[in-house]
Amino acid sequence: MGKIDRLKRITMAKIEAFLDSLEQPEIVLPQLQRELADKLKEAVNAETKSLTALKASQRRVDEGAGRLLRLKKGAELALRDGDEETARQALAAQVETEEQLAKIEKGHEGTRKAYLNAHDVRKQLQKNLQKLRERVRDVKNRHVSVKAVQKMLEQSQEFSLKAGQEIMDLVIRMEDKVDEMEAQNQILGGNMDTVLLEEKLENLQHSDEVERRLEKMKREINE
Repeated sequence: MGKIDRLKRITMAKIEAFLDSLEQPEIVLPQLQRELADKLKEAVNAETKSLTALKASQRRVDEGAGRLLRLKKGAELALRDGDEETARQALAAQVETEEQLAKIEKGHEGTRKAYLNAHDVRKQLQKNLQKLRERVRDVKNRHVSVKAVQKMLEQSQEFSLKAGQEIMDLVIRMEDKVDEMEAQNQILGGNMDTVLLEEKLENLQHSDEVERRLEKMKREINE
């Protein structure tokens, strides 16, 4: 499970349910607050990295779109100048660039969703931490004796040593664990002859598309 998906599972409802399951929730509140603050830092870092990736992805999309425009104009200029071979080459490059751009745009959409997910998780954890801080303040404002406070701190230290893990792990594990399916490496299901045939057919389709665009451009210029 990815870091963002894991952080996304830390909801205030689960935190409240965890605290409600304890006889003395105030014992673990300080440690729980520290852990949640650390998780928020992780979410901020993840959002920052995803935003950087999104900007880089957008640049690749813009560069691909710009190249398409230049190739189209270049093909038209070459054909008007009577250089049909150069126009054909430009159109072939245009078809190839369109396919590459489609893949880039698909990846860009995935990057955009990842950023939005990280952004939402960071905001969620911020709200959770604010609510938890308010709860901690409420506990501190209660009238307790010095002896009770000392006992609470001793129990808190004992709890941390016995647990041997983050409280946040216990919060997340209150929900049923979902096993991740392993991807099977079956990309090339057929034999090599099938792969070569598919490549040959793809090349033929490219050539046909180039000739079709060339004839269309000729008609438009002659009109």
